[in-house]
Amino acid sequence: MTHPTAPTSDDLAVDASKLGRDALAAASGIAAEAKAITSDSSESVGERAEDMKELAEETADTVRGLRADLADLAREARQVVGTYTTHVVDVAAEKYAAAKEGMANSRELCEDYVRREPVKAALFAAAAGAILTRLLLVALTSKSRRQGPGQLPFR
Repeated sequence: MTHPTAPTSDDLAVDASKLGRDALAAASGIAAEAKAITSDSSESVGERAEDMKELAEETADTVRGLRADLADLAREARQVVGTYTTHVVDVAAEKYAAAKEGMANSRELCEDYVRREPVKAALFAAAAGAILTRLLLVALTSKSRRQGPGQLPFR
């Protein structure tokens, strides 16, 4: 199953970084323009007020643009997360199905072996049981030695 290529988290980080640089550049330009307007003493107070009004409108436009860019970036991030989640679920389902099939095949092989070689199978099972019992006893004995006399080894 193929999935559409979605922006990665690195792509989103690059977009966010570019957006931040653009915002900084816009703010720097606005600050320079504001400085030029305030330092120009030959203009009248009315002209300065008009310039400040225009500057405020430009700043508001920039902020609106940044807000829209951030909303787009958030939308893209949600899409990437959704696509990634779907992909992870699909892969997990495929792996589960493959494991289930492998277990079924192993079970069939074991059942066939037990039918063909019942005595060997019983001896292997008894040997495995004896080994596991011995390992359990060694583990319990070593644990009870570490705990000291009078203490139960099952804690």
